[in-house]
Amino acid sequence: MAIFGLVDRSFGFADRIFGPTETKVMFKEHQIAIKLRVSSIQLFIDGKKVDSEKTALFPNKNVALLTASITEADKTHIIEVYGQSGFWQPKIKICIDQQKVGGDDF
Repeated sequence: MAIFGLVDRSFGFADRIFGPTETKVMFKEHQIAIKLRVSSIQLFIDGKKVDSEKTALFPNKNVALLTASITEADKTHIIEVYGQSGFWQPKIKICIDQQKVGGDDF
């Protein structure tokens, strides 16, 4: 289940207008968060930033913008974050092991 909401609005002017957003999902006791600002996107696992990308546009919705992994016991789970540019607000999709677990449908 994803949780959408506004986060700290002390970012730049454009972020104040369009609003930075944060999407969170829980996976096997790990919190995965995506922080989206006008000019960047960041991936956090359990509060630690593990990947980021400085971009304002997401030209290909089928190419992962961010990737990371979680290893539990002897199984590694691959986390991929996809984006699609939208008219007002970009769409974000979080996939784990190629299955959508949170974010927008596209």
